[in-house]
Amino acid sequence: MKLRWLVAFLILAVLMAGCGGGGGNSAGVSAGSIDGFVLYKEGTSTIVPVTSAQQGYRALAGATVTVGTASKITDNEGYYQLDGLPAGYQTVEISKDGYTSARFIARVVANQVTRVPAANRARWTILVFINADNNLEPAAIANINQMERVGSSEDINIVVQVDRSPGYDTSDGNWTGTRRYLVTRDQTSAIQSTLLQDMGELDMGSPGTLKNFVQWGMASYPSDRTMLVMWDHGRGWRTARAPREPVKSISYDDTSGTNLSVGELASALNAGQKLDVIAFDACLMGMIEIAYALRDRANWMVASEENVPFNGQPYDRFLSALAGNPDMTAPQLGQAMAQAYIGYYGPGSLTTESVIDLSKMSGLTSQIKLLAQDLAANRNSYSDALESIRAATQRYDNDVDIYADYKDLYDYARRISLSALPTSTKAAARQVMDSVSGAVSYQENSGGAVANSHGISIYLPAWYNYLIEYGNLQFTVDTRWDTAIKP
Repeated sequence: MKLRWLVAFLILAVLMAGCGGGGGNSAGVSAGSIDGFVLYKEGTSTIVPVTSAQQGYRALAGATVTVGTASKITDNEGYYQLDGLPAGYQTVEISKDGYTSARFIARVVANQVTRVPAANRARWTILVFINADNNLEPAAIANINQMERVGSSEDINIVVQVDRSPGYDTSDGNWTGTRRYLVTRDQTSAIQSTLLQDMGELDMGSPGTLKNFVQWGMASYPSDRTMLVMWDHGRGWRTARAPREPVKSISYDDTSGTNLSVGELASALNAGQKLDVIAFDACLMGMIEIAYALRDRANWMVASEENVPFNGQPYDRFLSALAGNPDMTAPQLGQAMAQAYIGYYGPGSLTTESVIDLSKMSGLTSQIKLLAQDLAANRNSYSDALESIRAATQRYDNDVDIYADYKDLYDYARRISLSALPTSTKAAARQVMDSVSGAVSYQENSGGAVANSHGISIYLPAWYNYLIEYGNLQFTVDTRWDTAIKP
C-alpha cells in the first residue's frame, strides 16, 4: 500500500490526567480530552501520532492538531492536549506545512484525558462510493442514515463519498455537490456524520474520481480488510457507447452525463492494494463479465444478478452484524450482506445476491471457453434446441424487461446437460456447472421468478439482439464466448 498518511486507531488507554501537562476536564460530563505526541520519522516528512517519544523519530513542534472546531499547536516536545471534546468517536487531524497529514479516530471519554496510542489498525474499512447525482438521491440520504445507526468505531471505519443531485431530494439541507463523511453513530433522520471534505461538484462517472476516492480512503483509513461498495444504477456489462439505449453500465452522473463502463471500472481500481471485497449496491452487476474484469482488483465480489429495489441495501442490518463480529472474514461479511438484503425484502421480491470468489475466475472462464468452442461447432445443427434452452433459462430484469438477455450461467449449463445435444457439449456444460458452484461461495434469492438463480449471470441474447460492442470486453476476447451467441 502506498501510504500518504500513517493513520492509527485508538485502543482506550489508562487514564493520563496530569501527564505531560494533562490536567482535568472542566467541560462537563459530556466532554473529555485527548493528549499525545506528534513525531516525524527521521529523513522523511511522515507525521506519526504516538503516546510517547520513540527511537528513530523526532518531536514535531508547531503541528496543528484539530478535532472539529478545536485545535492545538504542538510544543517543542511534540506534545498536545485537546480539552472539551464531545464524548464519543472523533476524527483527529494533524498537519504542518511540508509534512504529510495524518488522520485517525480517537475515542473521547467523558471526564477523562485519554492518551492516544500509535499503532492500532481497524479491522475493516467500508468505503461507499455513492453516485446520487440522479433520481436515486432520496435513497442515498436514507442509506447514509441507516449507516449512522451503526457508525464507525475503533474496529470499523465507514467512509462515504456522496454526490447529490439538484433535482430530486430537498431534505437534509438540500446541498448539492460531493462530500466525504466519516460515518458516526446517530439516531436522527438527518446526516450528522463528520464532514471530512466538501469537494464541490465532481464527475462521479469518471474513472479518476473513483480512483482518487479509493486511494485516499485506503491511505487515510488503513485496516486489516477493506470493502468498496459501488452505489448507483447498474446495467451489467453494457457501455454508454453501445448502439441501443438504455445501455449504461454503472455510476451514472446526471450533471456530467457520464458513467463507468466495465473497462473503466477495472482501470480505476488498477492501483494500490487489492480490495478484499467489492460490493455492488446496483442492478444487474452479478455477471461473469464483471467478475472476470475485477479478478485482479479484489478477492471477493458481492452482487445481484437481478435488479436491486430502489432503497438498495439495508446498511444498518449488515453493518450491525459486522459491528457484532468485526473479525469477520471477507466471505463472511459478504454472506452477512446477502442475508440481510434478501431477508429485508422477503419472498417474492425479485431479489438475488451472491458472494463470488474472484480467485476462481480464471478456472471458470477456462471452462466457459471450452463450452463456447463446442457450442460454436454445433450451433448450426442444433440451433432450434439451443434457442429453446436459451429462452427457458433463468432470466433477469424481470420487472423492466430491457435486459432479459442476461441469463443465469449455471441454469443455462444445467439445461444443456439435460438436453439431447451432443455428449461433448453436455460434458462441457457440466464442467461449467461445477466451476460456478466452486466460485460462488454463497447465494440467496427470493424465489418465485428468480428461483433458478445460482449466483452468476452471462450475456445470452437471441442472435438478432446481439450487440457488437460485446466483442470488446476482455472476457469476450479471452473466452470467445461471442462465437457461441452472435449471428
